[in-house]
Parts: sequence; C-alpha cells; structure tokens
Amino acid sequence: MEVNLDVPMKQDSACMAAMQVKVLGEDTDYINASFIDLGDFRAFWKMVWQQKVEKVVMVTNLVEEGTVKCEQYWPDASVSQVYGDIRVVCQSENHYAEFTRRTFTVMKANEERILHHLHFTVWPDKDVPEDEDLPLCTAGVGRTGTYIAIDTVTKEGESEGAVDIAGCVLNMRQNRPNMVQTAGQYEYIHHAVVHSLTFDCKHVAGEKFQSYMNNISKEQIRNIFHKLQETKKHMRLEETEAVKRNTNYTDKNRKGSDIPGDVHRPRLYLNQKPGASDYINAVYVNIFQDKHKYILAQSPLSNTVANFLALVVQTDCACIVNFESTSATRNDFGVYVPPDNKVLKKGIFNVRCSKPDVNAYRIKRTLTIDYHGKELCLTNLEFTDWNKDFNLPNSPSDFRQLIAEVDIVTANTNADRPVLIHCLDGASKCALFSVVGSLLQTLEVEHEVSIVNAVRKVRSRRKGAIPNSEQFQFCHDCVLDYIKSSNTHSKFVADL
Repeated sequence: MEVNLDVPMKQDSACMAAMQVKVLGEDTDYINASFIDLGDFRAFWKMVWQQKVEKVVMVTNLVEEGTVKCEQYWPDASVSQVYGDIRVVCQSENHYAEFTRRTFTVMKANEERILHHLHFTVWPDKDVPEDEDLPLCTAGVGRTGTYIAIDTVTKEGESEGAVDIAGCVLNMRQNRPNMVQTAGQYEYIHHAVVHSLTFDCKHVAGEKFQSYMNNISKEQIRNIFHKLQETKKHMRLEETEAVKRNTNYTDKNRKGSDIPGDVHRPRLYLNQKPGASDYINAVYVNIFQDKHKYILAQSPLSNTVANFLALVVQTDCACIVNFESTSATRNDFGVYVPPDNKVLKKGIFNVRCSKPDVNAYRIKRTLTIDYHGKELCLTNLEFTDWNKDFNLPNSPSDFRQLIAEVDIVTANTNADRPVLIHCLDGASKCALFSVVGSLLQTLEVEHEVSIVNAVRKVRSRRKGAIPNSEQFQFCHDCVLDYIKSSNTHSKFVADL
C-alpha cells in the first residue's frame, strides 16, 4: 500500500492510501483533510464539491501559541474567492463564545450549493475541551479522532444499548495512525459519552418547548436533576490542586463558599500591595454568544470590599447584580453601597450612589467609583424577590425581567463589558442568573435550548450552581415563561 507523504504537515499522520478521498482531475489522488496549506486550496474545494459535503467541522485555530496550525482556506465575510473552477462566497460569519459559524455558497458552472462551516475555537492541541461531516485539525488525528469517537460511540450506544470505546479508537487507528493522541483525550471520550447517554442532551426547539413541558412531569425533571448530582464534573489535577490552595485563603473566603480554581478566576492587580496574593473568590462564565460575559463572585466580606471594588473597576463592569441586601447586617458582609449623599471610602476607591429606583422585584441604583482621578459609572441591581423558604425567586416572570434589565444596561454600554453577579457563597443564587441568562440568549439566537447542558457548563466553573431540584425546575419555568410572553418571536408561540 502506497502512502503519499508529499502533502501532509506531519509524516506520522499521513492517511493510508485506501482511505483517501480521490480528487478527480488532479495529478494525485491524495488530499490531506487534516492540514490545509497554501497549495492545497483548489484540491480541498474540489473534494468538497465532488463529495457533496454539506458541513465542515474544524477543531483547530489558524494560530495556536504563536504557531501557524492551518492556513485560511475560505474567503472572508461577504467576499467571493475562486479556487480553480469553483467559486466560494462567505455569506455570513457569526462569532460565539466557543465557536464561529460560517455559511458559504459554493458554485461550479451553473450549479450552486450551501456549505455550513462550524469552527470550534476553544479546543487546545493535544488536550480536551473544557465541557463535555468532515473534521479538520492540524494533524488530523488527536482532536479529530476525539470528535469522531464521541459522535460514533454515542450513536452506537443509542442504537445498540452498549458501547466499545477502545474498539472504536483501534478501528480508527487502522485507517489513520495515532487517532486520539493522549490519555487525556481518551479519558475525555469516556466522560463525554457518559454525559451524552446518561442525559437527554438534545436541544428542544422553542416552538416545541411547551409540548415538551406538557409531556414531562415534575418527578421526571427531579430525576434528571438527581442524575446530574450523581455525575460529578471531571476536574484536572492542576485545577484540583488550585482549589485546595485557594481554600487556604480563609480571610478571603466566606465559610461554606464555593471555592474556585485558577483557570477561570480573575487575577487582582489594582490596589494590590507588592507581594500580595491576586486571589479573589470569583470566576468568569461564558454564555452562548459572549465570552466572559458574567463574573460570578462571592459577596464581599467586611475586609475584602476594596478587593471587590478593584475587581469591578479593573474588569470595567457595566452592571452589578446582587442577591444580598446592600444594607445587610451580617457581620461577614462587606457593604460597598453608601447611603444617599454619602461617600464610601475603601482603599483607593471612593463610591457614591444615586437615589434608588424601587419596584416589586429589585432596587436600581447608579454607582460612581472614583480612583486615581478616574471615574467608573455602572448600574447596581439588587434583587429583592428571593424566596428564602424555597431558595429560589418567587416569580419566573420577574426574574426574567431582571435579566432583561441587565441586557438593556449592557446593550447601552460597550457590549464587551462584563456583568458581575454576587451572592453569599458565589454560586447558589448568582449561578441561577447565569444559567437562565444563557438559556434565554440561546433561545433568542438559536431558537432551541438544552437545560442540562446549560447547567453543566456553569457547573464547570461553579460546582455549587443549581444546588437543588427546585432551581432546576425553575430554569424550565423561566424558559416556558419566555416562550409564552407576548413579546416573544411569533415562531415560539405557534405551538401554544
């Protein structure tokens, strides 16, 4: 069997000739679907055309850690490019927190086709994604093999009720050596398949969500939640050790708080003494469209108010959402909102507050923070409709309105400015806001949701997110309330 080593980026990952896609009319029958270099573009698009490809899944970035991993083989948005006898037009390019989606029109002679390009942008080389077709990656083996294995084994489990992960990987390696490169990738396949087969992770379309809710009982929703509780998030050793280290900051962590690791934690640098720790109990959380949109933080202790304000200022927050009263009398609560006509001084920060605007579910204020001759103005929304007996908000509608107010605030400022959300332990209340906010944005953009996936994504950053089945049910209620609302897009009410 002849192996063509002229085109591939890496010799040890050359496809075996029997498994290659034949590109008719070229001098060679070889095309590397792994790495695409400058001389390979025409052959690639000819392969796409001949094989009638409808989707391309790409799991590498063009540049990673300063190294070029792949050339851009597609035209920029709204640009037309000719590759041999094929013309490609990029009709749209939409960027999301974890991937980019492009739509191409591919034309040859008088025929025209649509190609969808899904570019996963957060998968490290020889590693695994944080969360659990024609795949493309630089060597065509590690990340691609992991992607194919998860898809293949999940379908096998759904159809046959049993899986053979080792057999799947061995079978792939007979066709292309080194498919699935690391033990971490092999382990990740197991975790991802368990997640896919244990839970019903399929997205529910917006127009079908009420029917879904009519056909599922509260007991079934509780059972799904209990499965979530039993399936613990796998954490890397380095992050496990970071959590242990951060637990030792007893002067900066409230007793019973959710302790973060280091990967997603903001690092304090403003108002810090030389040699001081950069630790603060907070984590960044992505939502569907926006990376680092939310910061989930522990409410400040009396001795960490200056650090809390430093976090607000250095991240240029557009809004603070708090689930504890700013006039809390708890001994371990640090007040950062001054009374009317007063100035609160903490370290280098002077805080002033506007007259509050009060309605049935929140108190709204404008905070002005002065520091080093600079000024930051932001909105503070204090949620007042939390039911302490049931540990969840009283009304899905009011909670949804709170999220809508935050969206309006951020839309009227720089869209990249994050929203800081805090509660006593940094998770049990503010993570609910994060999950529901992400669900509503996904529903608005994609017209479908997976509540299980939304919860697991936030739990990957805050393990104490959605601590009870009542909050899990409440997530469903918020989505249903959104779909029923009179101002929701007509396609969502077609099924009502």
